[in-house]
Amino acid sequence: MSNKRLFGTDGIRGRAGEPPLDDATVFAVGRALARTLAERLGHAPRLVVGRDTRESGIQVESALAAGVRAEGGEVDGSGVITTPGVACVTRLEGYDAGVVISASHNPYRDNGIKVFAPSGQKLDDAAETSVERLVPELVGDPGPIAPLDENDSHAERYLAFLREAAGDLDLSGMKLVVDCANGASCALAPRLFLDLGATVHAIGVSPDGRNINEDSGSLHLESL
Repeated sequence: MSNKRLFGTDGIRGRAGEPPLDDATVFAVGRALARTLAERLGHAPRLVVGRDTRESGIQVESALAAGVRAEGGEVDGSGVITTPGVACVTRLEGYDAGVVISASHNPYRDNGIKVFAPSGQKLDDAAETSVERLVPELVGDPGPIAPLDENDSHAERYLAFLREAAGDLDLSGMKLVVDCANGASCALAPRLFLDLGATVHAIGVSPDGRNINEDSGSLHLESL
């Protein structure tokens, strides 16, 4: 059994604003991740960060990015994009790692940090253990944290990849109900299915930072 305390089976999870997702700890995670990757690569890493629609997402991604930059790394922000989207962009665009700020189907008050390797697969246990070891010695006041600049071009890149992967798939004549759970797929899933020819009725596409998964998504199929 792993003795890691920060990383669970799906990254770091917790209540936003509280340890381990307070600014000081997230900043330390960014520093520890950048330092771990730099030791492996022999140079400062280049990362991409994406998030879902939770109101805490901007603060968490900004604190993490500040930590990475404090260690000399570079960070590009993808804005709101799905977890598979970040994994895909990490691989296609040649980043040294990708990070998703999301807590999946959990309530909006929660958030999380999940890290992908350049292959688009989950970061390996050895790297997570290294981050775990470094974080306690790096926790401290991060000072003012500026928001991370975000660029939606990565979402467009991911959509283009999905269209290409669909090949000759033609959904003309089909009517689809798509539940986006007020989450990261709001701007992506309806467009994809429309592009493939379907008639789309999208629900859960009005995120306000607090209504992610509210009466929708995988745990609430009634509306669907």
